[in-house]
Amino acid sequence: MEDGIYFNLPDEVYHNEKRLSSSGIRDILDNPTFYWFNSNLNPLREEKPSEAMTDGKIFHAMILEGENFHNKFKVTPPEIEVLNKNCSEYRIWKSAQTLEVISQAKFKKFNLICEYLKEEGQLLDCNIFQGGFPEVSIFWTEDGIKRKARIDYLKQNSILDLKTFLKTKKSPLASFVSQYFFSFRVYLQLIYYKRAVLFALNSELPVYGTDEQIAFWESMRGTEDLMTMAVFVNRELPQTALKVFLKDRCPDLWRLGEKQIAQAENIFKEYMEKFGSKSAWLQDVEVGAEDLIFTDADFPQSFYELLQGGNVR
Repeated sequence: MEDGIYFNLPDEVYHNEKRLSSSGIRDILDNPTFYWFNSNLNPLREEKPSEAMTDGKIFHAMILEGENFHNKFKVTPPEIEVLNKNCSEYRIWKSAQTLEVISQAKFKKFNLICEYLKEEGQLLDCNIFQGGFPEVSIFWTEDGIKRKARIDYLKQNSILDLKTFLKTKKSPLASFVSQYFFSFRVYLQLIYYKRAVLFALNSELPVYGTDEQIAFWESMRGTEDLMTMAVFVNRELPQTALKVFLKDRCPDLWRLGEKQIAQAENIFKEYMEKFGSKSAWLQDVEVGAEDLIFTDADFPQSFYELLQGGNVR
């Protein structure tokens, strides 16, 4: 697809675009070989979404897209739900479905959580996901790299990213969210999203959507700054947190994110030049004499505790 701003773009169309995304940047930082084999550059990649990813998609549709939920998911009818998944009747029904199928139990559970979150004083009572549009896709080219970003919810003055998590322990939510934000490099994602939106607003990229959506985008022209926010929702119970991530309040973390993005971009360019997009990105194996020998320092400090204790199992 050509560079542009796309409203209402199907998930699969966005994900099939061979462009560098924020998740791709995080994978490159971890391991360029892992990035290539798990990206759509690899023609043999198998799509195996985890349960957490599927649950996240369901919550996204329920919270961000409302009535459009039933255009994406098919809830298993009660009379089908009770059938054995291996029986012919169930298999025939399942094969006839064109939407992603979810169970009655999962739908009821997630829907109940969302209903709780609509109560007075709760997250969905605060109009946070109103006044804008969900799932705004941006395709752009910068520094010779074709890029993409998909904004969970875009408002005139802010970018919102919805994260679902699973937390069952009684530890404070605030400390859990801070750890999640850093460990999963959500900060990097928000920096990349902001860069995408501001780049697109200051370009002549075409805009695709309804008249209302195009007018909304045009009304944002001239915007010089955007607030970036992460919204956290527990997948097991109605527990949420909203965190605003600002450059002037987290200057060091913001600077780290920008450095990490730049580093990943350099690695991306290096491997594209060396291997291209169609050949596997292989890292050289270190075969120096020192690299071949384990030392005690290579192992977790906990091994010293085993050594000093009475039980060494």
